[in-house]
Order: sequence, then C-alpha cells, then structure tokens
Amino acid sequence: MKWLLFAAAAAQVAQAAAAFAPAALRNGRSGRLFALTDSATTAVPSLEERQARRQKALDARVLGYKMGSTWYDAQGPRDGPPMNHWQQASAERLQRMHAGLISRTALATNGFEPPAARAAMAEEVEARARLLEGRSGKMKPAEHASGTGSWRLRFSGRPGTAAVLLAGLVVEMAVARDSTKDWRGTVFVGLPGAAPVALSFEAEAAGARFAPGELCAGQGADVPEHVLEIARGALGGASDLTYLEDDVRIGRGAGGELEVWERGE
Repeated sequence: MKWLLFAAAAAQVAQAAAAFAPAALRNGRSGRLFALTDSATTAVPSLEERQARRQKALDARVLGYKMGSTWYDAQGPRDGPPMNHWQQASAERLQRMHAGLISRTALATNGFEPPAARAAMAEEVEARARLLEGRSGKMKPAEHASGTGSWRLRFSGRPGTAAVLLAGLVVEMAVARDSTKDWRGTVFVGLPGAAPVALSFEAEAAGARFAPGELCAGQGADVPEHVLEIARGALGGASDLTYLEDDVRIGRGAGGELEVWERGE
C-alpha cells in the first residue's frame, strides 16, 4: 500500500534532514518559534506562555453559581452573576470543544487502533469540526494575524496525507506575514524527535482562501521526491480556512476534505 511506502521512507527523511537549513529557529527551553522572512522576523509566544496567560485570566475571575433564583460566590449571595461570567463560561466551553476535537484526531490517526475504530473516530472528528465551523466569527480568517506561527497537522481527510500521519510522520507548518503583508511559510516533515526536512513557500491569502505556492528547499539541496510529495499533500494546495482560533485551525480542500491543525510550540 502507498502509506507503507511512506513509512519505509521515513528513515530517509530523518537521515536527509541534516542537509537542510530550516527556515525557523527555536530559542532555548521556551520553545519560542521564530518564523523568518526576508524583511521581518515574527516572534510567536510559546505554548507555555499562552497557557500561562489563559490561566492568569482564569485565576483573576470571580467564580459564581446560581441556586434557584439567587446567585452566589465565595462571599455568599450576590446581586446577579459575577462580571464577565458569561464570557468566561463561553471561553471555557470553547476550550473543551477544542480539546475534544484534538483528542479524537489522536485516536483517528493511531496506527495501533483497529481500522473500524479509526473510521468511527474520523467521523467523530468530522462532526466536532463542523460544530466549530458553525461558530466561526472571523470575516477573513486566512488574512487574520491569528493564523501566523507554528501549526502541527493533526488530521487530514486526504488519503495520502492520512497515511503519512498513520505511519508516524510529523508534519508542521510555520507561517509568517512580513512588513509588506506578504505571507510566507515553511513546512517541516520528519519523524518524532528527529530533525525535520524544511521546505519554504510563499502563499496568497484572501478572505477564507489560503493558497500556498511552490515548495522550495535550501540552495543546492536535493530533496527526495517522496518528501516533496508528502509536503505537497499536507499543504493540499488552495484551501478554505473555515475556522481559526488561537490554538486550532480547520480547513477544507477543494473537495471538502477536512484538515485539522493544532497550534505548535
């Protein structure tokens, strides 16, 4: 099968990785990723920094609950719900929806799960993704600044790319917008824990449409064709960005194929 060929080629990906200079650098323990362009450098907060900000916001709120017709907090009865109660409740509900989606993608791409179980979980991923797509509030998600930074592909409805994820390969994408508002990025392909092969691209973004261009390796680098095929399949050409938040990115290919990306470190 085609995906077995991808799995057999994974070792070649790791061995070839040292020959390529990645277009992104990691800074120490923080995991901060710097997406580099010709005219600007965009520093993206690490996963730990974003989580710390969220926790600080949660710790600062006043917890409240309702019993009968009366609202209460730690000090006792109060007149109405605490300030920002509904906003915080909505944010927590959204966070749970994101976590539920990502946990299902992990099961749907787990090679140790029986095929029937993976298929059932893929349907669950599709259903949960549609719920989030129905909540999308960004008018032009592909042009939004939230789309910059590092993203890891968690699920793909394209058979070739699904096979790649099932074989254990890691596909990540770093996207940045420079001072001229041109979009550029790098797609990384590799095994977990191994240095990835890095391929750069330019992209066009308009409204919900995100269209990456031709992939380019470093000067003088000879990228194996199977690596290019994996990277092209992962990016999937032009796609509609149907949902975008700080930690989850959902897109649809030309045929409606689902792709789910999670914010990387």
